[in-house]
Amino acid sequence: MLSGTFKECTEDGHVVRRRDLLSQFQAPLDVGGPTSSAARFTTVPEVCAIIRGQLERSGLASFQYEKLPDSSSFRELGEAIGCALPETDPAVQQFVDDGFILNLRSQCGHTQDIQRQPFSTAPIALHSESSGASVERQPRVILFLCIQPGGPKTFAQTIVVPMSEVTSRLAPAHLGILQKTRYKRCEHGPMIARRERHGITFSFRDFSGDSLEWVSEAQGATEDEVNSSIRALLMEMYDPAIAKGIQWRRGLVIAIDNQRFFHGRAAGSAEPDTQMRHLLRMRLASAAAPNA
Repeated sequence: MLSGTFKECTEDGHVVRRRDLLSQFQAPLDVGGPTSSAARFTTVPEVCAIIRGQLERSGLASFQYEKLPDSSSFRELGEAIGCALPETDPAVQQFVDDGFILNLRSQCGHTQDIQRQPFSTAPIALHSESSGASVERQPRVILFLCIQPGGPKTFAQTIVVPMSEVTSRLAPAHLGILQKTRYKRCEHGPMIARRERHGITFSFRDFSGDSLEWVSEAQGATEDEVNSSIRALLMEMYDPAIAKGIQWRRGLVIAIDNQRFFHGRAAGSAEPDTQMRHLLRMRLASAAAPNA
């Protein structure tokens, strides 16, 4: 089995693309449409049915509440959509409600500390959630509720990138290598790319300036070829033509299929917002079928 290390260079094309994409991104996602008539839907089963249907069709769902639900209603919605995963990381416990709801508040300024970034105004690189965990332990759906959008609309957007579009842009040779390569530290983790019901899904996060140690079972591949495949994946992940930014507004719910979309966050203002951005997040291990 081949092993090696990937570390980006400042000359890599994705470095420039990432910088541009995660700084006040200007391609908002339309989350209006059928969810705009929210007054007709008030119960958890009704909202759940809408979100399940959208997730099945496209892997991305939205719902706009007219009246902001409380955290217990949000948890009830999450548990109706799928199986809620507890927040067990000791580093985030001060931000956790009821063991399952993570409060994402931009209470500190820009930081390079990965553990503090979710609670800051710093950008967050594109990733799939829990990319190093086994498939069984990875969340299937990431559910968000906006309590307070924070600063200007161009700040702190959640960026979503469809994995299907990334796949279509990758050369077959690169995709083949990624389907035989995984993180070295995660012995039981999945390959970076694998086939699921909706197509190719990726278990991968952009390590930015940090090193990624990998192992590969790709027959005949060299270390340079594996690193080139990772570099190609990063290049396509940050293609501005396929990325969209969610402009948060109070009461907006977004559900992201972790097997069909990468997600990240554009930068907020350099200092914490006067009205800090505040989202609630739940991670769901599965999503029931729309008619279940």
